[in-house]
Amino acid sequence: LAETNAQAVLDQCLPVYRRTEDPEVTVRLQGVLKRVFEVQVLKLPRGFLGIHMGLIQKVNANGVAYNAIRVMSTVENTAAADAGLQPNDLVLRINDFDVDKNPSLEAFVKYVQSHRPGETVKLTVNRMDREQEISVKLGEIPESMKSSVTGDRISVEKKFQEWLKDTSARQPDVQK
Repeated sequence: LAETNAQAVLDQCLPVYRRTEDPEVTVRLQGVLKRVFEVQVLKLPRGFLGIHMGLIQKVNANGVAYNAIRVMSTVENTAAADAGLQPNDLVLRINDFDVDKNPSLEAFVKYVQSHRPGETVKLTVNRMDREQEISVKLGEIPESMKSSVTGDRISVEKKFQEWLKDTSARQPDVQK
């Protein structure tokens, strides 16, 4: 419900959270509210491809320069490895995101992360001077890498507590 109707979760949980004096109820509600925070603020879970990459500029056979994402390696047991991406593949497009028109690693990563785990994206890849399309079912960011994406646990917890305090202050106390 945190993913599909966060407002309903907030409407039901925040008034109880603010009024309860039971530590167990407080802890349980914080767990629910933390999930809303992850989905609504941190936008988790995010799609994950699983490549080490670099932005390069190449020149095609006609002498025209273009930008591409060069796959340096794939992370084991990730969407990229499962789809068969290989070192030195050049990613030209992912769905409608054209790397040449958006030559930025950050923009590429944001585009991938704007999709959810389990979604299938279509990569247009140049492999050994031949273009091909590869369908990739995105995975979830591995637990060991989440802190590099969301921040360390202390700062995430601090952001959560600030969000909870702010959200609780703005949310009307609805009695049912």
